[in-house]
Amino acid sequence: MGVATATVDAMVTNFGCRHSDIVVAVGPSVGACCFTLDKEQAADFITLHPDCVPDPESAKPHVDIRLANRVLLQQCGILPDHIHDNMVMDRPSVTPCTSCNPEDFFSHVRDGVNFGTQVGFLWMTVEQGGAPGSQTGREEGL
Repeated sequence: MGVATATVDAMVTNFGCRHSDIVVAVGPSVGACCFTLDKEQAADFITLHPDCVPDPESAKPHVDIRLANRVLLQQCGILPDHIHDNMVMDRPSVTPCTSCNPEDFFSHVRDGVNFGTQVGFLWMTVEQGGAPGSQTGREEGL
């Protein structure tokens, strides 16, 4: 846990971005339908937010890492409506489960060590006369 928040912290610290200007789009990732952990590991996610683990009594509880990222991003100051993930219902989903869609995505969860690679990216845009984090700048991605 923590890559998203570390990225936000770096954007704020190193580039002068404002939390209120950052927009996050969470792309394809393993869903809670397919991602399980040992009970001990899942306990960290329960501590973050109980809804991150829908079946905590299971021997291998399912874990909603998308929700975990949303909670962490909100805790570090990202506005809830600036997070585009599977919880956003007013537009097409940008977060299909990589494990459930073998024709479209690689998945370490599904394929084990012989999985392919995918890319994540970040971009920052600056309007004319602005700088990242200025009144005219807008940051997007993660």
